[in-house]
Amino acid sequence: VVTKISVMASNANTVNVSCRIGFGTVSTPASDAAQVILYHPGIAAGSGVVEGNGAGIIGIGASGEDVRITCADPVTGSINVIVTYFTTDI
Repeated sequence: VVTKISVMASNANTVNVSCRIGFGTVSTPASDAAQVILYHPGIAAGSGVVEGNGAGIIGIGASGEDVRITCADPVTGSINVIVTYFTTDI
């Protein structure tokens, strides 16, 4: 159960970085799929995006699914991804 996600782009990035996070068994779901819990087409250098505040549920994965991340190459920089979650018995 995911309650918050943040993706921060380094100021050193020379490109905007797309990022997609969601639940899947083998790969990250498509950007328009129901299992996506965060999608941004281009996070600018030195900025970021936050989904949720940790107090509520923004996504629940099914049995056997993992949180999966697909991001573009940040070129000369990096991104930091933080996921706040808890597990529960199904």
